[in-house]
Amino acid sequence: MGVLATSGHGVKISIEKYAAPIVSGVFTAVAELTGDVGWPSLVRKKTDVTSHDSDIDSYVYGPLSRTPKAWDLNFVYNNATHDHLTGLYKLHLAKSVFGVQIRDAGGGAAQAEWIMSGSIESIDRVSQTGGVKKATVTFQPSGPFIFDGVSFGVAG
Repeated sequence: MGVLATSGHGVKISIEKYAAPIVSGVFTAVAELTGDVGWPSLVRKKTDVTSHDSDIDSYVYGPLSRTPKAWDLNFVYNNATHDHLTGLYKLHLAKSVFGVQIRDAGGGAAQAEWIMSGSIESIDRVSQTGGVKKATVTFQPSGPFIFDGVSFGVAG
């Protein structure tokens, strides 16, 4: 039996360069993405509701939430997806909610793809004296999302 594992090399993170309420549906790949790319973690907070007269535990789960994710890139100050004029810095400084698309290596429309909205929590830049300029962008998803073509979190 052969190995079915595949490499994640080639994953793309793309952004809508316009913030809500403008929804363009046009995504631009973020340049110079490096390292491992974490997809949003799905979490439901639980509350223990075990009564004193029960001999087994019981829980109630809250709404689905996603944890923030940090992505690393080689920072290019004048790149249109990084800069303060049209890129990640602009979206962050304007406190924008915008669309993000993660498409896995070999993925396509509605296949190995996650589309969501949210905001940047932080951008941490480092200028290494013995290396390259880098940045870590931390993104917090918010609201409904589409996973492999299926919508989640939409009322109705």
